Amino acid sequence: MNNKTSDCDFLYNLKKYYKYQEDICFKSKLYDDINVHGSKVLMLFAEIYSFMVDRFGLTNMPFIISEYQNSKGFRNWFWKVKHKLGQEISSDPGFCDIGRWIGKGLFLKICLSLIYHNHLLTDEKLIKSLIEKQKSLIMDIIRDNQFKKNGKKAIRFINGGYTLLNEKVIISHEDASFFNENIIK
Repeated sequence: MNNKTSDCDFLYNLKKYYKYQEDICFKSKLYDDINVHGSKVLMLFAEIYSFMVDRFGLTNMPFIISEYQNSKGFRNWFWKVKHKLGQEISSDPGFCDIGRWIGKGLFLKICLSLIYHNHLLTDEKLIKSLIEKQKSLIMDIIRDNQFKKNGKKAIRFINGGYTLLNEKVIISHEDASFFNENIIK
């Protein structure tokens, strides 16, 4: 009986997880026609949603992400970065481009900003987890470290971090500019 109950709870939570992910997509104001561009929003937040739900729970995170992605500051930042990505690949970025270069490449910056702007509690353990996740994601996309259309290096490593799409990401928590550089204003 206990196994059946836990299986039901798991399936119920899994259905909620996917339903909330769909809500994040369809409540987005990043694009005018979400039915056409919804997959781009889904890919942008795929890694972020998973990480944030794991750390903060399923109950409020979809609402928090939806509200933040629709804020003027985030929308302006996103369109600036998306425009730069479009210039680098010489086309309108598709869902894979957005998921890879922005969602994964700027994961730390988006997550930390989401936490900061929503006044979520953070501690050393969470910061270390964010940094480790970002390092893992960067290692995944660094393999070919170039924009396919122009062959230009996508990621340039700098002291304490890297730049991608004119965005500086500091991955050393000891760096005095960690929060200043990693918070989207």
